[in-house]
Amino acid sequence: VVSNVQARYGSFVTLSVTIVSDPHPTLEEIVWYKGSDLKTQVSGDRFTVGGKGTELNIALTRPADSANYVCRLTGGESLCSSCKNCLAPCDHCCATVQLSAK
Repeated sequence: VVSNVQARYGSFVTLSVTIVSDPHPTLEEIVWYKGSDLKTQVSGDRFTVGGKGTELNIALTRPADSANYVCRLTGGESLCSSCKNCLAPCDHCCATVQLSAK
């Protein structure tokens, strides 16, 4: 299950993904990226990770926060056992935020 969130600017959103990797990775092994190219690691005081790495919380959302977000292992490997050999994000490790002024 993947979360696709629609919210207003300035709101608090939580993205959640289902990790089907076995064994489940530790929180330190999971990295969230903004954008499908896996080049921009999510960081900053408005972003927090919870749920053993399966949730990304974004506080006080801004227009620039509208994007696809992907979580991967620290080495870049997929967290989904069904797409271990796949370079593109799948529905198990990708979430989308769409923000609007209204």
